Amino acid sequence: MIVFGFGRGAAGPLLRGAGQRFLIGLVEETAGGLDGHARLADVAARWLAAAESADGAPSIEVWYGDEQHFGRLGVPQKWINILGRATARAGLASLHYSLNGAVPMALSVGADGYRLARPGDFNIDLEYDALPAGANILKLVASDVAGRRAERTVTVHCHRGRVWPLPYAVDWRQEQTITDAVQIVDGRWKLEAEGVRTVEPYYDRILAFGDRTWTDYTVTVAVTFHSYAPPLKSAPTYGVAHAAIAARFPGHFADQRRPHVQWYPLGAVAEFRLGQQLDQSSWRIFRDGTANSRAVAIVEPRMRRVELGIRYQLKLRVDTLPGPAARYRVKSWKYGDPEPARWDMDSKEGGATIASGGALLVSHNTDVTFGKFTATQNDPEEP
Repeated sequence: MIVFGFGRGAAGPLLRGAGQRFLIGLVEETAGGLDGHARLADVAARWLAAAESADGAPSIEVWYGDEQHFGRLGVPQKWINILGRATARAGLASLHYSLNGAVPMALSVGADGYRLARPGDFNIDLEYDALPAGANILKLVASDVAGRRAERTVTVHCHRGRVWPLPYAVDWRQEQTITDAVQIVDGRWKLEAEGVRTVEPYYDRILAFGDRTWTDYTVTVAVTFHSYAPPLKSAPTYGVAHAAIAARFPGHFADQRRPHVQWYPLGAVAEFRLGQQLDQSSWRIFRDGTANSRAVAIVEPRMRRVELGIRYQLKLRVDTLPGPAARYRVKSWKYGDPEPARWDMDSKEGGATIASGGALLVSHNTDVTFGKFTATQNDPEEP
């Protein structure tokens, strides 16, 4: 017999503008409005499916399918990522993966306060250049504390010799799946009429696109903020909630954590930050950094007001300067309004630690929808 109930949660940050938290089994979710409750019902259905397994064996969920393709358009960063969640009613004892018959390797599972948001979450970092071209067989094995096992096989298709086109434009209404247009680095996302939306807001939910060969380009994206976690100093917000664009991102640095956590060195990430109060929102740019020194932060002195449920345009441009050095500029405006002539921030400080690389769209502890976006080659004659 299965007993299923709803109740208000008591722990974890409440996303402002999101309604109330609920507990589903032992998983906490937030619901507000029709869309929020539809998402709640989706989580409830998945929880029930896992709970009703005939023998109570562990379950392995692979979020983006058992056939995944990388490099079809090009290569935006160093890693490819296989994401999902393992659950076990008796308690998860271990999760391992084996690639192409190699010795199984233990996986870290969440929650970890960083890239792994919920209990049982996993994110497998595989180095693109180390993968053989063609089909690679990834075998996942989960074991529970009672000794029961579950297995799942994912075929990872590695495509070679392709360069991501520039210019590049995505209208999500024309896409069948998210992975037809971007490479998912972190988090659970869903495709909606207006774009791609975070399913479980948390630390750095990331979409990648572009190519490791891209140098000077501009990214423009439509963003709608639905709700956010107030930026507290502790995990998982670490003092900030934002939507961001990154340029010249090589991939997470190969630190000792799994999945890797260190996000610098990089070209730059421009964070459109939501303040404790929405009229305290502003830009912050992190740029450069090395393996042993954190990226440098440049903070916009001006504060602006952001409205939940309203669509904005965010824009980031990167240009190579003599030295070599790099220039990063950002601006924002309400969707549908004329684009302002002036940039909100113009950063020329520092060098060019990373001279090329793909782009990211990032949601950090915000429930956002990323709508249409473009990437264009810069005209050096443009101001």
